[in-house]
Amino acid sequence: MGKRRLEKAIAQFGDRANFSVVWRPFFLNPDLPAEGVPKLEYYHHRFGKARVESMIPHMKQVGQEEGIEFEYGGVIGNTMDAHRLMEWALQVHGEKVQNDLSEQLMRAYFEKNENVANRSILLRCVKDAGLDEKVGADVLDGDQYRKEVKEMANKHARVINGVPFFNINNRIKFSGAQPVEQFLFVFDELTEND
Repeated sequence: MGKRRLEKAIAQFGDRANFSVVWRPFFLNPDLPAEGVPKLEYYHHRFGKARVESMIPHMKQVGQEEGIEFEYGGVIGNTMDAHRLMEWALQVHGEKVQNDLSEQLMRAYFEKNENVANRSILLRCVKDAGLDEKVGADVLDGDQYRKEVKEMANKHARVINGVPFFNINNRIKFSGAQPVEQFLFVFDELTEND
């Protein structure tokens, strides 16, 4: 949801500023196994069953307003390999391609109940983002970007406790799927003061 709202705000702000969006790694739980654990069970354990059960209808409704059909089945697994592919996309192909891959990964996880730690799902996301599956498989088979992802995630873990988290121009930082108006307010503030 945060991604969609950010994109809407950027589109509304138009050419009054140049935008660069880069996705950085963060692990909600770095100890999850790749095969995953049931998503809903994990959410119940982490946030409490009553809270999760009351949030789901709201999340589904708000998600639909943003064009997202949230689903709560499937599993949640270790996302190290997904983050490695995201870093590969950024370093080799640039921000737009990384954003395309992030869209595929988020759609797989949030809307299709797919485990984005699963190799075949990761490679399908790579292909759907217009990237070369063979090169993506080579990244997964090797150790590329593992060190960088770990270091960035550890750095972010010191200041971030949830996602989405936005760092705008290294000056304004906030978390949560903020309304479009919040982004527009921040963009106005930054452009007026530059």
